[in-house]
Amino acid sequence: MKRIAWIAIVMMIAVIMVAGCSKQEATEAKADAEQGNKVGEAVTAELIELNALLSTPRDYVGKTVAVQGHVVNRCAGSGCWVSLKTENPEEMFYVKSADHSFVFPEECVDKDIKVQGVVTVMQPEAHEHEHEEGEGDHECPEPTYYIDPTGVEIIS
Repeated sequence: MKRIAWIAIVMMIAVIMVAGCSKQEATEAKADAEQGNKVGEAVTAELIELNALLSTPRDYVGKTVAVQGHVVNRCAGSGCWVSLKTENPEEMFYVKSADHSFVFPEECVDKDIKVQGVVTVMQPEAHEHEHEEGEGDHECPEPTYYIDPTGVEIIS
């Protein structure tokens, strides 16, 4: 009889632990889903107009800025850059991870985003990198100025 009681107690403890873990996993999944529209640090810098940045990019080099724009394209390989639509349909503005440590999610394409990062001048040797095995054929942009991102928020 004592043995049956001990088995019942152990089973009840196991059920409670499993139920508790499931609840914790659901809470973590909910938190992840709520964070799903953000990558990296929070975008806290005051937004500047993308066209203001485009008109005088030298004024912003080395400064942390935040801009909002519509994502037109994303790196087909590692997701290390996105292009933002500008007023000139033939000109894009790039947000590009200089060291390939920042990855833009696939779902940001054709969405509006807020992005924060440092305005950077492209150095000729900065583009020279090997593409990872398994990355599809793609060309990396070589913009003169770009934002090296620290945080992105997908708006819509």
